[in-house]
Amino acid sequence: MHCNEEVSDASHAAAATPGRARASFSQNVGLVGVMGVTSPMVCVAGGVIMILLGLLPKVAFVAASIPQSVLGGAGIVMFGMVAATGIRILATVDYEKQRGNPIIVACAIGFGMIPLVAPTLFRAAPEMLRTLLDSGILLATIAAVALNAFFNGAAVATDAPVVVSDQP
Repeated sequence: MHCNEEVSDASHAAAATPGRARASFSQNVGLVGVMGVTSPMVCVAGGVIMILLGLLPKVAFVAASIPQSVLGGAGIVMFGMVAATGIRILATVDYEKQRGNPIIVACAIGFGMIPLVAPTLFRAAPEMLRTLLDSGILLATIAAVALNAFFNGAAVATDAPVVVSDQP
């Protein structure tokens, strides 16, 4: 079973229960960045359209006839927006006062690139573990969280109200 099948099975099971789907897609970040629409009703309308496309084959044929070059161009813009959102988030990081932050970013990007530059690196790992290790996003996240905990420790809330009492 591939990772996508496992996610799909978990999402189907979640749909039959009060749970939520177990997958998020970076395309959503790109779409929100391009369109600027965050209303849940847009998702509902998209779901209704998808159901209609499934029930009306002639309408689905029209949607399926969109040229690959148009879809490719839209994909470039969407995933470019994902990258731009990541860059925008990284621009808010303090690289001067917290000297470990550049190392965190560099190592996270490096770990995230492993599946692209060395796809056979984890071939000796067990199948279940290999499914996880083949995800650059997961590797980058683990590296970033672990290194952030190492370099910066746990964050302490500074805006919590302080209560002072005269009673012992």
